[in-house]
Amino acid sequence: MPDIADAVVETVGDRRSLGGVGQSFGAFTAPLVAVRRPVEALALVAGMVPESGESPDRWWSNTGYTEAVRRQAARDGGLTGSDDPYVACYHDVPRELPEEALSKERAHPSSAASAQP
Repeated sequence: MPDIADAVVETVGDRRSLGGVGQSFGAFTAPLVAVRRPVEALALVAGMVPESGESPDRWWSNTGYTEAVRRQAARDGGLTGSDDPYVACYHDVPRELPEEALSKERAHPSSAASAQP
């Protein structure tokens, strides 16, 4: 995680009057960056909000994510937890938006990053 925060801080450079956004896994990185480069606002969008010192790997079990998804899927006919991104993430937007987003998908952080608190 510190390496990811280092890369963001380096990219930001000397800019001032910053706002930060951490989406999903980015909620682990955004606060680390905000401590090093103070921001005027910090927004977490569907963020995996960790407890202090919690790794992304531990977040899943610590939050009860798997059990919550199982219960909700039982209520909604399996929509929650679907492996289909058009069902799980993009169910309420015009099809061309997820098609564009998915065409720009990148590799997820490494297993080493996911193991770091």
